[in-house]
Amino acid sequence: GVAQVNGTVKDFGGQLFYTNRERRWNWGASAGRSPFLGIFAQFGQIEENGQVFDVYDQVIQRQYLDAASAFIQYPFSTTRRVEFSGGIQRISYDFDIERLFLIGNQVVGRERIEQPGPPALNLAQGSAAFVGDYSFFGFNGPIAGGRYRFEVAPTFGSLNFQTALADYRRYFFARPFTLAVRGLHYGRYGQDSDEFQQLRPLSLGNPFFMRGYETFTFDIAAECTPAAEGDPFLGGGNCAQFNRLNGSRIAVVSAEFRIPLLGPAPIGLINIPFLPTDISPFVDAGVAWTKAESPDFRFDRTTVERVPVVSAGVSARFNLLGFAVAEVYWVYPFQRPEKGGFFTFQLAPAW
Repeated sequence: GVAQVNGTVKDFGGQLFYTNRERRWNWGASAGRSPFLGIFAQFGQIEENGQVFDVYDQVIQRQYLDAASAFIQYPFSTTRRVEFSGGIQRISYDFDIERLFLIGNQVVGRERIEQPGPPALNLAQGSAAFVGDYSFFGFNGPIAGGRYRFEVAPTFGSLNFQTALADYRRYFFARPFTLAVRGLHYGRYGQDSDEFQQLRPLSLGNPFFMRGYETFTFDIAAECTPAAEGDPFLGGGNCAQFNRLNGSRIAVVSAEFRIPLLGPAPIGLINIPFLPTDISPFVDAGVAWTKAESPDFRFDRTTVERVPVVSAGVSARFNLLGFAVAEVYWVYPFQRPEKGGFFTFQLAPAW
């Protein structure tokens, strides 16, 4: 079992699972609760007691997934297998709004608002996947070989849609360096794929996909500009910088050059085995779109249109005594001209 503890009590979750590998056909089951946190911004004007205020809302959407499922796997070899699963899900919601009142550029008041979410969803889901993994790991992530996963998952019940995932990663090893490249597409298709009132949008604002566009790093008062037209997401958020990160379909390409600066010989350039450290210049690029709105494939830093987003920077990953991998990185997000380069941190191994 695992437990997820972060943020407030509302963000606690956990999962229990069982796997049986006694025979060629592996099988198992799992059950748990997973909270997902999403943030978007919207702004406008209101009048109170004859005074007009600019209002900036940061909407914190929590989506809770309670699920139970069973699966079977058949390995063709040590590096390739097929997976099949089926289960039931219940998705419920919670909304909090952090509201800022401004006159000009000065914040003159704050307010926290709890807002009821839409009705809970009851869903049944199946999936089939073809998985390959012939990668070799160093101390902070893969350094050679490759990994891939191709999956389809139809969903029925309160909503009907199909999910598709294509995730391919390749690691070109030239001792002791690694050039890592990744291409990923994840999307919802079908009748209810754009139902954003009840389905959490897929977002590039996650460091697993894109570094430099994490939702918690946005200053909505300084960075948000109105979208070109009304946006369908989550009740009408109209911050263009957030909207272009969200959709029912996303695609990401990434590349980084992994340099094992510290580590045991012959892996590390400097023989310091107690704190294996990689330095990795990187580039991330991604785009999000919907069934109703296609992206505009051009490089533009200041437009409010749905264009791809790009970031570049340098990452340092540290293996913390085998307990976890910490990543500190400086990143420059090109589609956030008001932000510029900045440092941030996460606990995660290299993809």
